[in-house]
Amino acid sequence: MKFRIERVSEFNNEIQPYPNTFREKVVIRDEELKDHPRQDWDIFTQRGINHRVEGDLFVRDLEVEAWVIEINTLEELMRLGKETGEPIIIFEDEMKIEIYDSYRE
Repeated sequence: MKFRIERVSEFNNEIQPYPNTFREKVVIRDEELKDHPRQDWDIFTQRGINHRVEGDLFVRDLEVEAWVIEINTLEELMRLGKETGEPIIIFEDEMKIEIYDSYRE
């Protein structure tokens, strides 16, 4: 399975987060609180596709280029955690792995 992979310490996502990763276009979910003025909704809908309202959120899908890693077994996932030497966080609903190598609020 393919997962997006990021390091908490890298804000711009330009530096390869781990060996054996590659760049690929992926679709991510982007959301914003619905209580923004109407003009913000107009700006929000200028990018992305599948714009919608879900509860108190404006939601859209964005195609972005991201670092991706292929993990097919539990052993590969455990090796990733061991080799990074940092905790890893798995966001199953986003198919994303985050290497927690710095503090984040």
